[in-house]
Amino acid sequence: MFARLWWKEARQTWPVWAFLACVGVALQGLVRLLAGPSPVEGYIPLAAVVTGIYLFLIAAAVFAGERESGTLGLLDALPVDRLRLWAAKASFALATTLALGALLWLSGTAFGGYLPNIGPITFTALVWGLLALGWGLLWSAVLGNA
Repeated sequence: MFARLWWKEARQTWPVWAFLACVGVALQGLVRLLAGPSPVEGYIPLAAVVTGIYLFLIAAAVFAGERESGTLGLLDALPVDRLRLWAAKASFALATTLALGALLWLSGTAFGGYLPNIGPITFTALVWGLLALGWGLLWSAVLGNA
C-alpha cells in the first residue's frame, strides 16, 4: 500500500518538486554569478529556504488536496488502517523534502567550493523541519482546501 500511495503522490507532486529544484539551483547560480565565489555561507541557507517552501507546500497539500479533489472518501473506503494511510503520505512528504534538501545542499557545496560543518545545521534543520511537517499535516487534515 505504501508503494501505491507513494506513486500516486509522486505523479501529482513531481512538477512542484522539479520546479523548486530548478529554482533552487538557479538561485544559487544567480548568487554565484552576481556576487562571485566569495559568499560561501549564502548557498546553504538559500537551499534551506527553498526546501522549507517545498515542505510547507507538500505538507499543506497531502490531505487537503485529497479533500479538495474529492478523493478523500475513496481513500477512506480502502481497506487500510487510517494510521497506515497517514504514515504513507507523511513519509512521502518527509522523504521528498529530504531529497530536495540533499540535492540543493550538494549544489550549494558545489557552488561554494567547500564542505561546511553540517552537524549543528543538520540537527537544527531536522528538528524545525519535522515540526513544520507536523504542523502542516495537522492543518492539511483540518482545513478544507490546500
